[in-house]
Amino acid sequence: MAETNFRDYQHAHRLYTQQRMNFSPKVKFLYHCVFELTNAARQHASISVQEEPLVNVLVKSVDLPSYSASVETRQQYNRKKNIQTRIDYDPITVKWHDDKAGVTMSLLQEYYTYYFKDGNYNDGTGSALGQTYGSRDKYSSQVPSYGLDNGTMIPFFNQIKIFQLSRNKWNSFTLINPIVERWQHDTMDSADGIGIAENTMTIMYEGVIYDHGEVEIGPNGEPKTFGDSRTGYDSTPSPLGNQDLYPNQQSNYVLENQATPVYQSTPTMAQNPFSIPGQGTFNNGTFSNPGGLSGLLFPNSNRGTVASNQQQSSRIRDGSDVVNVLLDNPSIRNTVIRKVIGTGNASSLGLNNLSEYDTLGEIAQLAVTNQVLDTIGLGGNRQALNIASTVIDAVGQRTKVNRSAGTPNLTGVRVQSASQAADMVSRLLETTSLTDQQQAFIAAETANIPGLGVATEQAVLNSNLSPTQKRAASLAIQSQRKEYNKRYT
Repeated sequence: MAETNFRDYQHAHRLYTQQRMNFSPKVKFLYHCVFELTNAARQHASISVQEEPLVNVLVKSVDLPSYSASVETRQQYNRKKNIQTRIDYDPITVKWHDDKAGVTMSLLQEYYTYYFKDGNYNDGTGSALGQTYGSRDKYSSQVPSYGLDNGTMIPFFNQIKIFQLSRNKWNSFTLINPIVERWQHDTMDSADGIGIAENTMTIMYEGVIYDHGEVEIGPNGEPKTFGDSRTGYDSTPSPLGNQDLYPNQQSNYVLENQATPVYQSTPTMAQNPFSIPGQGTFNNGTFSNPGGLSGLLFPNSNRGTVASNQQQSSRIRDGSDVVNVLLDNPSIRNTVIRKVIGTGNASSLGLNNLSEYDTLGEIAQLAVTNQVLDTIGLGGNRQALNIASTVIDAVGQRTKVNRSAGTPNLTGVRVQSASQAADMVSRLLETTSLTDQQQAFIAAETANIPGLGVATEQAVLNSNLSPTQKRAASLAIQSQRKEYNKRYT
């Protein structure tokens, strides 16, 4: 199919997936809560202290802080002027799973008995102790204490922290002096066959402290108790690995550094849609009928090699169209061939790296080029097709380049040495006078440097020239190459 009918819009890709996905929205299910009790409360709430990691991880849902400011409108010489007069902190609601072990129920129970005397009159059988709740105790000689008459002066909660998690980072909200406004157990219903029970607290607070950092699992890590072994946290490394998919993009600390995001016209690292970065692959032949999974590479922990991240074009082109563009554009063709070999996608041809390719003679290299083009055109090497599409998009090559019939067929091979450059000039001069394109090609790949003669960019960098001379010569070559690509590719 020559024309692209389905693709992503680049502005969305650049905003949400570049910059290490800094600006992509957070997901709601990645969070962690920490309920820190005061020392006095810890002496009373033995179950909540013992099962602290479970209390923290069994949070089903939690509200993040919200605020309301009182604003009054005043008259300022007939002008309306809005002024803030106060701030109110809206209560948040925390819901826990009502677990079968009764851990979260114990938290509500211990909060209740810490502040209020009523629940402390337990005779050990679940009934009220003695005559503490006698029906006719108005004129009794001893009247027990009730309600807040419990001698409690120190708060139950020291602070509550709510962590948002993303890419091994956290942002936290610390509630200052939290106090429970309402706590409740769930409703039982014999007609509800799918519902699950929960325990709920509505909490008020006096202020909020913001913070952020990196996730660290361990006794002194942050968030506290995150990844604790008692919660069954799976600490086994993923077979997908922890490869950096965006190695050349900015880190998570854009806000701290006040860095200006730099968006690129094409992804620095776009993953191949037909592979998953990880350790090895399953052979498609393993599945008798892979269906829509055909061509998908799966992680395999039994394989020791790590699958390389392949660059994929945002526009996957038809194989025959790609080959036509490459045949008409030698410089692009050479770039594609070298990228295919350099990324290990020509191993079926017996080439594992560029060093092996560079040692081949001219005829052998031409044979390799033809074989790679054949696999791209016939669709036998999807990875090579993706790489070629990426390169073509990167240089803005949309259609075939029309050349005049008299334009010579330049090899387009990047000049690797000064001797190769001199030999090319010599051969061209022997056959015919140099055309404009030939002169531009030679100028784009070489520079005539005093003391070096005709030299490539690499030869310049390896020479004994001063840093200033090296930089000037390299910039000259880069500028000429850019101009050549603009005019002829």
